[in-house]
Amino acid sequence: MTKYLIFLLLVIPSVASADAGVSMDAIISFENTPLIAFIGFALIAMEFILPTKGVLGLVGIVLFVIGTFSLADATNPNFRLSYTEIILLNLLVVGTCLFIGYRTIRGYTLKNSAVTSWIDQEATVIDWNENTKRVELNGAVWNAVANDLAIVFSAGQKVIVISQDNLILTVKAKGE
Repeated sequence: MTKYLIFLLLVIPSVASADAGVSMDAIISFENTPLIAFIGFALIAMEFILPTKGVLGLVGIVLFVIGTFSLADATNPNFRLSYTEIILLNLLVVGTCLFIGYRTIRGYTLKNSAVTSWIDQEATVIDWNENTKRVELNGAVWNAVANDLAIVFSAGQKVIVISQDNLILTVKAKGE
């Protein structure tokens, strides 16, 4: 799917520019190139939709920067920007992309501090049978397993949380 979108993103501008009388050589040589900035911005936007792990985003940032700097020399006055405007525009777009990328990577690498704070806390057994093993911890009901599979807890018994695996708490008997 991704390769088809990239193909369309690269072919449609060339077909549209041929209809408008602009050659691909003119686009590649930075004559009349707001199109490169638009392609770059489209790739950045596609990075938010497609899971390419940053590939489309990085290529989009490079194309966007090249395309915007070529706008300083644009022959069409409607597309011409000053270098100050170009630098501010690039700082805004690239800075936003880098900030979002940083927050995304940081979100994947950090552990949830709320999860680790439950370890060594006391929970109350709600029910403990062959099919359902649930405990109540800080007002929330959790699925649980015992650290020793031979242990059977009774409803209302106090247990201590020793670890967590996703949404399942591992507990041990209080005082053990």
